[in-house]
Amino acid sequence: MIEEELVKIHDMILSYFLTYKREYPEFTFLTRMKNNNNRLDKGYLFQGNKDYIFVPLYRIGDAYNKTKTIGFVYTEKKQYIEIVFNKIQGATDLDKTFHEELVEYLKQMDKFEVKQKK
Repeated sequence: MIEEELVKIHDMILSYFLTYKREYPEFTFLTRMKNNNNRLDKGYLFQGNKDYIFVPLYRIGDAYNKTKTIGFVYTEKKQYIEIVFNKIQGATDLDKTFHEELVEYLKQMDKFEVKQKK
């Protein structure tokens, strides 16, 4: 994907979230915080690189993978929900159960491809 197109998608996602937040003020989201490889300067507002965008949907991060544990992934060819939970620091049993139940729920739905990393 051309970098300019990818940056436009980052902008579109951010714009959608800000619009949604006006209607639902309790909604929160996380943008990229570090400027590794100058990605933030280039307009990569969310996690990812030139091949994908990862938009975190859940607050807890995976200590091993250094990413949030549940997110929406956008690539040029497909979009899916990714669930990653290798080593979740500070996670409660309820958090772990939530992850496991979410995986099982999404597997039952034909519309979702569940890419699970454990």
